Amino acid sequence: MIAVPIVIVILLVVVYLIGFRKKSIKTSIKTKTIKIFKSSDAVHLYIAEVEVFNGSGTNVALPEHGGSATQSSTAFGWGAERAIDGNTSGVAPWMSATGASDLEYLQLTITPQVIKSVTVHNTSGNEVQEGFLEGAKLVLYDENDVEYFAKVLTSDISQTILV
Repeated sequence: MIAVPIVIVILLVVVYLIGFRKKSIKTSIKTKTIKIFKSSDAVHLYIAEVEVFNGSGTNVALPEHGGSATQSSTAFGWGAERAIDGNTSGVAPWMSATGASDLEYLQLTITPQVIKSVTVHNTSGNEVQEGFLEGAKLVLYDENDVEYFAKVLTSDISQTILV
């Protein structure tokens, strides 16, 4: 009779430890690359700003912290560097813009490290461009360029994704 409650307690402890272990493993992955892929419904990928925060609260996407940005193509002369310039206003022309093919993306590269969140700022002040992040996909890659996290974005003006 006593053996049944003991077995249940042991099982609960094992389940708890497995859950804790999975959480610990995920939060210790070092991110190197962040990509945002354009939704197939959007004409261009417009992004006002991408902020990548580490455990100290530092935005490691900024060039002064080692971040760099590239994009698959450039529309209107609005290059990838505008997505990491610290300007979150999202008013044209202070944003990045890619071409119009289905395979467009913005890529950020940081010094490999554990990150806590990514904040993506959508465009604003222009009805034609607002909502262009709806359906875009945020993907995080580890220091070996293996995808470990993905999230579909919304049309919100600013959205923070906890990693």
